[in-house]
Amino acid sequence: MTNERRTILIADDDENSLSSLELSFPMYFPDFTLELFENGNDLEARIISGMEDVFLVFTDNQMPGINGSDVIERYAKQYPEVSFVLHYGGKEEIGRRAIENGAKGYIIKPGSLNNLRTILGL
Repeated sequence: MTNERRTILIADDDENSLSSLELSFPMYFPDFTLELFENGNDLEARIISGMEDVFLVFTDNQMPGINGSDVIERYAKQYPEVSFVLHYGGKEEIGRRAIENGAKGYIIKPGSLNNLRTILGL
């Protein structure tokens, strides 16, 4: 990881989940800037605007606009220097498909962020 990549993009349409992630992430990634998105379209617009500062895209699957699986399918292989992780409620096969499409890993809700650093190889 280069020093320039200190931004984490977090997308989740559930206000409570997003607030919880906003509070939890600094415990695991204290030196990172968080950018929060309530839908996939805003997340996609941020990705298109530039990823040179982004270390991690942490996205829910089901949300308004483009869903997290589609974000991963469209952008994970285009930005191999950025880690994409799917955080969702649903079947394990959704996470496996995300990995096939370039995600570094997945966490099934209500899973904790405890193993996120392991997924990222930190």
